[in-house]
Amino acid sequence: MKKSLMAAAIVSLVLTACSGGQGTAAKSSASQTSSSQTDKLNIYNWSDYVDPATLSAFENKTHINVRYDYYDSNEALEAKLLTGKSGYDLVAPSIANVGRQIKAGAYQKIDKSQIPDYANIDPDLLKMMETVDPGNEYAVPYFWGINTLAINKQQVQKALGTDKLPENEWDLVFNPEYTRKLKSCGISYFDSAIEQIPLALHYLGKDPNSENPEDIKAAVDMMKKCVPTSNALPRPAISTIWLPVIFAYRWAMAATSILPKPVPKKPETASKSKCWHRKAVSVFGWIR
Repeated sequence: MKKSLMAAAIVSLVLTACSGGQGTAAKSSASQTSSSQTDKLNIYNWSDYVDPATLSAFENKTHINVRYDYYDSNEALEAKLLTGKSGYDLVAPSIANVGRQIKAGAYQKIDKSQIPDYANIDPDLLKMMETVDPGNEYAVPYFWGINTLAINKQQVQKALGTDKLPENEWDLVFNPEYTRKLKSCGISYFDSAIEQIPLALHYLGKDPNSENPEDIKAAVDMMKKCVPTSNALPRPAISTIWLPVIFAYRWAMAATSILPKPVPKKPETASKSKCWHRKAVSVFGWIR
């Protein structure tokens, strides 16, 4: 059996480049001068990643005003960055995006001497980052989590007519044999291709990070057979979704407030099957 993967979707902190992503990172080395100091810091990040109290404390201590804007997908961030002159200093892309953004010259190199706690970063996260940022020159791992499958066991067993679930629980959302029976349960995929397609690729036994058009087509075709009308129908209320593919931290929030007695698939159980959980690691970096 192919060994299960624990691949990273690292969210990084990166410094954006003044040129807004024009040219390549290699060509931009000559322009890597320090930005003129100002009393304002422009940050573009996911929601829930930084406590507002932390921002207030930073402003009070440094007397730097923070402009903090949110985006809801890596696609939205990339569109803003690569069209040029985003107006942001610090952004937090996922590992799936940051590599090509570095190649496009969107970021400045990190001055690690200005990060006293850099030595305390988990070496495993830095190793993961090196697959897209050789030498860890442009991005700093900031946040990681797991993309997983949550199961409301009672509702799923009722729909299947049996208390026995498949050995590989991802069959419940990727195998038409099961999804046909589970339409009434509500199956939810990520609405971001960057998050969803790698899960489908791995289920098919392919490289989760593959950019081969044939691999991606195979993954998309498989999902269409499982949830053929998911994009055409209004998103159901979360209380009616018993099989969400979800960020683990959001699942924890939902499980304690909305969903009745859900049973998430545990990572240690998944490692024994063909399931795949993406670590979602955030990385920060300065925009060029």
